[in-house]
Amino acid sequence: MRVPTCSTLAIILNDKNEVLFVLQKTGPFRGWWLLPGGRVEFGETVRDALIREVKEETGLLVKVSKLLGVFDVIYADQDCHFIHIVFLCERIGGELKAGSDASEVRWLDPNMLNETQTDLRRIMKATGFIED
Repeated sequence: MRVPTCSTLAIILNDKNEVLFVLQKTGPFRGWWLLPGGRVEFGETVRDALIREVKEETGLLVKVSKLLGVFDVIYADQDCHFIHIVFLCERIGGELKAGSDASEVRWLDPNMLNETQTDLRRIMKATGFIED
């Protein structure tokens, strides 16, 4: 039986209203700018998973502020189904640096996302962080 993967994603803003993105180093999304986050491990709360993943990928410590939405992302041709739980987070410490699965971390205007990144653009638009 196939089961969807539950993951958490963080939208973290700086004082210029730019969003923190991670440039993926490995996997099927290699070379894409993505929101920091990842899979929820068994026995881990969604919020704890997000805090852990953000620290691993970006070096930052965050406080989870607000649930922004839950989004299905399905790639039937790749046999993948993600359930992304997206939160607004506030930076409370740490030093910004790319983790082992990231080539780079950078504050960016979310409107710069490549048009081929339709699912991420849909999430950013639905949460109010991308313009029409």
